[in-house]
Amino acid sequence: MQNQDHQLEALRKSTDAPQTFMMDTPMGNEHPLLPIPFIVMLAERRLEGKGLSLIGGTASGLVDPSMDGKQELATLIFSFDGFRIVLSAVVNIRLNDNKSLGLVELEFADPVGPQLPQLRYIINAFIAGDIVGLGPLLSVPSVEKKKSGGRAKSLSFTDRLGQVVRKAGVAALVLGLLGAVALTVQNRVLTLDEIRPAVVTIEGEALRSPTAGQISFINAQAEEGDVAFAILSNSGAQLSVMMPCNCDITNVAFREGSTLLAGEEVMTLVEPGAGVHVDAVMSYEGINAALKGSEIEMVFADGRVVSATISPTSFSDIMMVRPSEWTPLTLVPEDSVAEADIGQMTRVRLRQPMPVIGGLLAWFGDGASLQAQAEAAAE
Repeated sequence: MQNQDHQLEALRKSTDAPQTFMMDTPMGNEHPLLPIPFIVMLAERRLEGKGLSLIGGTASGLVDPSMDGKQELATLIFSFDGFRIVLSAVVNIRLNDNKSLGLVELEFADPVGPQLPQLRYIINAFIAGDIVGLGPLLSVPSVEKKKSGGRAKSLSFTDRLGQVVRKAGVAALVLGLLGAVALTVQNRVLTLDEIRPAVVTIEGEALRSPTAGQISFINAQAEEGDVAFAILSNSGAQLSVMMPCNCDITNVAFREGSTLLAGEEVMTLVEPGAGVHVDAVMSYEGINAALKGSEIEMVFADGRVVSATISPTSFSDIMMVRPSEWTPLTLVPEDSVAEADIGQMTRVRLRQPMPVIGGLLAWFGDGASLQAQAEAAAE
């Protein structure tokens, strides 16, 4: 007790009491109290920790005098910036006789209990300077950056080459992902396929049957003034149709012996240099997309894609179109089409170019009505 009184007297005279106080315990005084900020919750009372060691500590605050010499469950709270560490342990309570000090001595009933590993880590970190006390809080001190004037470690050629390869690989991967996303958007969002097929035809004049009967003669190589075909009518008369021009004969629909009705097309006469067009039937949505800037494409069975535009002769039909209606249109290919493609069916596809800000506004904006856009195109 004399040793304890001497220590308490030293506490009254010291300006840094937690650093000099030594607890008188059965383990001796080899565990000095360190000024680690912490809080002690003891019997629903909040005490401010003053010093701490592996075997106990001191705190200040109001404590029921009847708790002197008893064992109680104490909760030690270590507050950091943003989180807390909470330890629980049974302590022996000893109240200081000198009321001016207001110190409560707390001795762990089991110094090697469950609280030991965490408590040892906190105390060792405090001693090493890894954590410091800032008032009631504990904080991790910032590590000073190395001076910029220090000499950087030089990289070998292999290391530099490896860095370049890795960066190039990452850049290629990013570009590939962006390309895949762009392609998906182009195919899923900005592309519209018309469900009705179109037929490639050539501009020409139809040569039709003047009466019903049976074809008795046909000449697909007839020249101007020659008999193109002859018909034995139902009345028994023989009628011959002369070739009216020096034209090419295409689309011969009948052969000798075939029967036909009056007005049926027997063959098509094509002037030299006549253009090729596509007879298509487009939906209201397809026409609307074309007028908003979508590119019209003709997709053939072999995978070839030929761009096309709406013929001016179809603008009057566009002006009369209504929602949910299908409209026959004439499309003009922008590229040349082979003679073998004449009469072939093709698929019509509308593709909106990858939009920029202006394109998005034009595509998603309400804009003018479909009829007003058709009138503007006709003008």
